[in-house]
Amino acid sequence: LPTDSSAEIMSWLNDEILAANLEQHVAMFLGLINRGRDMLEYTNAGHFPGTILRTEQETVYLELGGLPLGISPVPGYDFQRVSLPVPSELVMFSDGVFEILGEESLEAKEKHLLSLVKGTSGEVDSLAENLGLHEVAEVPDDIAIFTVAKTG
Repeated sequence: LPTDSSAEIMSWLNDEILAANLEQHVAMFLGLINRGRDMLEYTNAGHFPGTILRTEQETVYLELGGLPLGISPVPGYDFQRVSLPVPSELVMFSDGVFEILGEESLEAKEKHLLSLVKGTSGEVDSLAENLGLHEVAEVPDDIAIFTVAKTG
């Protein structure tokens, strides 16, 4: 890989996808965790909904960022850095989760996900249960939940 920067790695991946002439795009969140500094450096290439960071002080969406991979030869990816105190959790959902939420607006659905993460343990089983995934008979789109927890 060309560098240790998440933005440069994302740009390299973008170049590789464009060079393959797949005529496809990929939404991706790339995070590099520096355990020695308790820091996350990340770049977002169109992954939606946003990644949620939960700490003892707050539960917030991380900045969304740039275009999906494979769309533009000059996507202009940038990186952000956030502190990862102990304890903290990163939670990501695929966009299919919006299909099962009852709220009408996208903004209301995003707020619901934020409050869900804030009010649960952050474990996948707990999030799935609180989303009601076990009761959903038919899911129109895939639903994925990904978590990373930093504990003592």
